Amino acid sequence: MEEDCGDKGERATSIRQLISEFVLYGDKETKNHFIQNFGAEIEQFIRSIFQVYERIAKLDSTVPQTMRSAWARMFLYYAFNNLVTSFHFLVSGFIVPSGNLIRQYGESIAMALLCSHPLINIFDRFNSDPTKFPVHKALSIASQKQNARLLNLNRGGWQGFQEITKWYDYYSHASPISIAHLHPFDKPDQMVIGCEYDPVKVGFYKDEIRRRISACNRLFETVEQVERHLRK
Repeated sequence: MEEDCGDKGERATSIRQLISEFVLYGDKETKNHFIQNFGAEIEQFIRSIFQVYERIAKLDSTVPQTMRSAWARMFLYYAFNNLVTSFHFLVSGFIVPSGNLIRQYGESIAMALLCSHPLINIFDRFNSDPTKFPVHKALSIASQKQNARLLNLNRGGWQGFQEITKWYDYYSHASPISIAHLHPFDKPDQMVIGCEYDPVKVGFYKDEIRRRISACNRLFETVEQVERHLRK
């Protein structure tokens, strides 16, 4: 959604109305652009993320009901919910908050793995004072040699996962990359208010959508791995 041009008085009235409609009703036009251009991918994501939900729900009947399993399941569900919300933001044109949630998705996966393994002391450290545990370091902690061995991590794959997650740090700060989304490439003389669909960025949108579909698969695999740890 972009600001309109016009003389000063008309422009101010138009912007006020634009803001009011956006806050109260959202931007259906932006959402419709995404649906029209990525309908098949959106359906694929919905199918994939629902399979993740079903797999997480099964943990209630397959693992011991302990504080360790409760926290591991909570981190898995948080990863699931962040992914759902991130995708919603993405196909609604909110690129920056969508990216920020992917960072939290990555941290949640790492914490679920670390907390679930009985031979890794992360659960005890975290559970002793959850508010002080450095969750933002979870991916690095998981990659430590001993932890990576116990978690049976593919070092190259995990490193790639860390790099992708770290990329979304840019969407957690007022970085030039975040600020760039204020400028629609097809209308460089205007600024975005709220959300956007920029036809020049179709390739970028497609990559981001595919990345979230791939994230569903990684989360599904993580749920199965966490289940194995909790049943030991």
